[in-house]
Amino acid sequence: MRRPLCVLFLFLAAFLIQGCFAPLNSVFENATLPSKHELQVKASASTYYGPDFDLGEEDSKSLIHYNDNLGLALRFGFTDKFNLGLRYEHLFIRNEFELFDDNEPYRGKLNYFELSSKINLKKDKMALDIPVGLYDYEGEFIFAIDPRYIVTFRKSQKLEINLFPKIHIFIGDGIQFNPAIGAGLGLSSDLDKWAFRPEIGLDGNLFFGAGFTVNLNKKAADQ
Repeated sequence: MRRPLCVLFLFLAAFLIQGCFAPLNSVFENATLPSKHELQVKASASTYYGPDFDLGEEDSKSLIHYNDNLGLALRFGFTDKFNLGLRYEHLFIRNEFELFDDNEPYRGKLNYFELSSKINLKKDKMALDIPVGLYDYEGEFIFAIDPRYIVTFRKSQKLEINLFPKIHIFIGDGIQFNPAIGAGLGLSSDLDKWAFRPEIGLDGNLFFGAGFTVNLNKKAADQ
């Protein structure tokens, strides 16, 4: 039987509050928009930890390993000012818990899908991204909006620093807000072509991970 949407929303909220699941907080990007006909390809891996709220338990830990994520993303520049990004992440939930008082501990899996368009605020230095996301839990869905402000400090073609203040907005039978922040590096021999992007972030949970991005059709885009 399909659960009502309100139950699903409370289910996700319980995940967030009780330390069973951590929502996406990674970005692995910078403030630069793709040029016309440029394709950005990204692969990433990340892991999430958070506080244990059952500190009275004898076997409790100060931090719980929530989930490990693997992701793929594409962003294409239709013009120099308009782009679309598609993202998919598979979340492996590592923290076992009893779901709705079931006797058997549950270790679930979630899929996340995202559509976004990055907006230029200051060329190559500041951008706004407002992704619309969808968490798929065994055929049931929770919508999310994740507005993020991207600030890039580029030191050279080999090094840049990126900051990501943002807020998670979950939409079900109500709305839940969760502020967040992230920071990362861009490391490369030529950041306009490719980059290795280690990143860390906080939203009540701690995540760290790394992404690898490649910019394709760059020569054609710059002509």
